[in-house]
Amino acid sequence: MTMALAKRADRFIKKGLTGYDACYAALAQDLQGVWLMFDKSAHEKIVDMGVSHLISEGRPVEWN
Repeated sequence: MTMALAKRADRFIKKGLTGYDACYAALAQDLQGVWLMFDKSAHEKIVDMGVSHLISEGRPVEWN
């Protein structure tokens, strides 16, 4: 955990994620990746930010 990651995670906390989840989302964003998740409620809180994918919906389109 760095101070920079904690600051970026704050955006996700403000959208309703908990601390660890916010850090996972911020890290996915930093790595220009996607956080694969099963938690529909958390996904719906940040879906507009483009850093998560609900794995129950299948593979991300970019993987095809």
